[in-house]
This record gives sequence, C-alpha cells and structure tokens, in this order.
Amino acid sequence: MIYENSKYNNTPTSNLQIDACSSEYFDALSTGNQSLPSPINQRSDIVAIVLSTTFPMWLNSDYHKKYWLFKSVIVVDFNSLMDSRDLMEYMVLKRARDLVLLKALPAYADGEIAVHLCTPSYFGRRQPDIQTLCRQWDKNNFASYDTIFENRFRDFEGEVLHVASDIDDFPLLIIAENGSRAGISKSIMDAVSSNSNFSYTSTIQSNDELWGDFEDGCWTGLLKDLLDGGKNVTINYFTLTEERANSFDFSVPFLFEGFGFVLPAPTPYPPWRRLFNPFSINVWLGILVTLLIMPVLIHFLAKMSGTSICRTFGQTALAVFKSFIWQGITRQPKGDTERSLYMAWWWWGFFISYSYTSNLVAELTLPDFPPIITSVHELAKSPLRIMMLDYGEFLPDTLRTSDDPDLRTLGVRMDLHPFNESDPRGLYAGMIDALKARTHAITETSSYLRLVVRDSDLSPTDFFFLRDQVYPGSVAFFFPKYSPWKGKFDTDIQSLLEGGFVTKWRDEAMASLGLMGAELEESSVESLSLYHLQGPFVIIFIGWILSFLVVVAEFLGSKLPCKPLTVFT
Repeated sequence: MIYENSKYNNTPTSNLQIDACSSEYFDALSTGNQSLPSPINQRSDIVAIVLSTTFPMWLNSDYHKKYWLFKSVIVVDFNSLMDSRDLMEYMVLKRARDLVLLKALPAYADGEIAVHLCTPSYFGRRQPDIQTLCRQWDKNNFASYDTIFENRFRDFEGEVLHVASDIDDFPLLIIAENGSRAGISKSIMDAVSSNSNFSYTSTIQSNDELWGDFEDGCWTGLLKDLLDGGKNVTINYFTLTEERANSFDFSVPFLFEGFGFVLPAPTPYPPWRRLFNPFSINVWLGILVTLLIMPVLIHFLAKMSGTSICRTFGQTALAVFKSFIWQGITRQPKGDTERSLYMAWWWWGFFISYSYTSNLVAELTLPDFPPIITSVHELAKSPLRIMMLDYGEFLPDTLRTSDDPDLRTLGVRMDLHPFNESDPRGLYAGMIDALKARTHAITETSSYLRLVVRDSDLSPTDFFFLRDQVYPGSVAFFFPKYSPWKGKFDTDIQSLLEGGFVTKWRDEAMASLGLMGAELEESSVESLSLYHLQGPFVIIFIGWILSFLVVVAEFLGSKLPCKPLTVFT
C-alpha cells in the first residue's frame, strides 16, 4: 500500500490516499522482472509494505537502490514469528527521512492486533529495539503523522562523518597562523557536531584536485567525492544552482555572495594637470569666452557714453584683466554704464577666483585619475580582458552562454589561468602580473578575491574593486542526494544564523587578515611637496622663458634703424 500526500505534520491518517500493490508485482520484482509498470510514485511520502514469510529481496536490487526514493516509509509486518529488524538495515529503507516498523505481537496472533513501533538508527549504532514502543492499535493512537513517526535524528550517536573539503577557501576554510584549520564552515561544523553528537574527518583537497563542476555528464572535484568517494558532506564554497540541487541535497544557506572583480587602477594624470582640474573643460571655455568678450563690451559701451576711463582698447583690456586677478585700477569709472559693467565683472571674478582656489586645495593633494569603471556594463565596454583561475568553477561556461549581452561579452573575453601548484610565486602570481600590465581584470569569489589581493605585492594605487558582483548566490553545505539526516543540519545552522554567530564568524575572519580595517583607515595628513606643486612651477618656468624671449626681441629691435612700435599710448 502507498500512502500519499502526508508531507505535513499532524495530517490525519483518515485523509491519506491509499493505492494497492498486488502480490504479483512484488513477485515479478523479486525475480528481476522490471517490465511491469511501477505503481510506486517517487513523489509519495509514506509507503506501507506488507510482509509475508520472507524478506522482499527486490528492495536490495540495484534498480530500487537507484529509484526507490521516499521521504517517509512505514514497514508493516504481520508475520509475528519473523524478526524484521534486519530488514530495517536495508539502505533503500534507511535513507528515508522518517522510517517506522509496525509489527504484530505473537500474543495477539489469534486475531487481535497489537503494534510495535520501532524507529531504527540510520548509522546502526544501536540495534532497533522492537520493544521500544508498544501500543494497542487504536485509530486515536495513530491519528496523525507525528504519532506514527518519531525523530530518528535527535543526535548522530557518536557517528564519524567524512567531509569533502579544500582548505584553501577563504573565508570558509583556511589554515590559521598556528597551523590549525579555521573559517566560517569550520566554526559551523564544530558547533553542529558538538550539538548533534558526532565527530568528523576532513580532506586537504579533492581526490582529483579539482574544485567541483559538471563536465561531460559527470561531477568532478569535491562533488565527485560526495557522490562516490564515501563522503557525507562538503562545506566549501558552493552556491545553490538548479544543476547541483538536482544531484545533491543542500542545507539551509548561511552566506550570500557572488563573484567579484579587481581591476587595474587607471594611470594617474601628470601632476601638472592638477592646476587645471578645479574646473571642467566647459568652465574653462566659458571663462575664456567671457575674458574675450568683456573688454570689447566695456570699451565699446564706454566710448558710446563718452565716459570711458581708458583712452585705448589696450588700456581697457588691461583694466579688465587686472580686476579679474584682484588687482585694483587707478581710475574710478565715471558713467553709470561703465560702473554697472565693472560691478558685474568684479562679482563674477570674485566667485570664479574663490571657486578655483577652494577646489585647488583638494586637487593638489589627491591623485588625479581618469574616470574609473563602476559597473559590469562599463567593464564589458572597456578593452580589459577577464582572467580566472582554472579550478573547475561554473562561471566561465555560464558567462559564455548568458542571455545578458554584457555577461556574454565578459565570457567571450575570459582567459583561464592554469592551475599550477608548482609555481613558487603562488597560484595567482601570473594573474597579478596581468593585472599590473593593465591588460586584465581578475575575477574570483568576492571574499577570497580580497585575500588574493592582500597576499600579493600590489600597492593600493595599483587596483580597485568593482562594486558589482555577478551570479551572487546562496552558499550552503551539500550532501549526497536523499540524506535523511540533513534536517538536523538545517535546524542547527538556522539556530546559528538567528543567533548571529555566522555573521560574527565572518567578521572575525575578515578582520583577522586586516581586510576590514584597511578599507576604513583614514587618510593621514600629507604636506604639500614639489610633486603636488608641479603646475605653478611649470607656469613660472614658462614665464621665465617668455621673459627671456621678450628681452631678446627687445635687444634685437633696438639695433634696428626703425622706431620701436608703441602699443599703449
């Protein structure tokens, strides 16, 4: 019999749908005949198996080990003379999340039925005790899901779990300065194992030395070890994807993170350009046009009104330019027209001069960079290529096949750096060289990318982190498919999340490597140096050259027989 639609606790058993499995079906399966259509729905939550005088050997067949997957199973044995406890050790039954044995008592073999409820251990640390629970059959005693099934995983009974892990995975797993293992995942596993009564072993890296990807129809790396390497859980950086969810069970997510980018900082402008940086090019053009128009306007209107204080245009232009640089004029304007024009001009020059001086203070002490890339869209439009370490992540293929044009562009322009552990400079040395050459940006999981940069010889002016991330996802522990005890992990991890422990461990991991304080460090006060003041010295040097050229011109002109040209009269 198959009981369906009872996935929710406290579901009345009277509401369960019952389907029949004929004895011919079981006989056919026990002889290896699998041509009959299977009445067993893999979406079922409760399965009742009726036993006779022998064990149903079909449960131990390879076919059912692969396809017989149920969350909850009830085994009913009406043969009071047979010990059914060995049957409960079949893996096809043990991997059910909820499992119970209902067995008739010999004392009631004459027709009246009593029931033993036996909840077997998944790990086999204790033999299923058929006398554990004994209840007279009564529909009120078994009225709901909870009254039939008990929690099989109150703890792990001292079991040893085997963890597929890679210790180079900041901030989840790292080697601390004292040589011990540390990180967020290590802290979570320690807390869960202490609360759930189990110990665990871990590995340095996967058997094939890959991370874990789906290639040519097979999983590699840590995920391959999880499938066929005898491992129970992997605690490294794996985000939830549809492909992984179809092949593995996963825990409550405990971290949300994506792939970040570190880009080469643009080459700073020459320091002498800082003299012109207080204003944009449009402002400088506006000032130039105003300086050209204003002398003409003042001279023309003053001549028309007959009140000009300057006899020539050259004198008018000189008076206008002197007032712009805060130099006084010797004569006061006489006419109202000339006064109003000079007043507007002086106020304009006052605001322009103060604005320039205020901005110049900051420009002289701050590096002058061209506009930086601020988004994935701008990165895709830039000439930079992308580089990533080739350790079997899904990102390169996912980018190349993305529907988003910017992500697809990044995927096409991605270069994979060989995973070469024999390089004495480290795995990422070649990628750092490409970053210094300003030809590539580097991508890696966001937190680990900061560790890579910190351990490199990059200076703070060589790089910057892009704020955008791609494919952010939920990080979780992964288990073999249909691991019935994953719910215990979910409960404990959720408690750690709600208590703020995971956030605390992440902050501690980042702070221990100086990756948080460095970003918050205040800039120190710096005295102005010749490097900062190149602009004014360039101007005075140009002035010296012009003065020398004027002296030479005047000297040569004095040797000529003609009378020197008088500009101002």
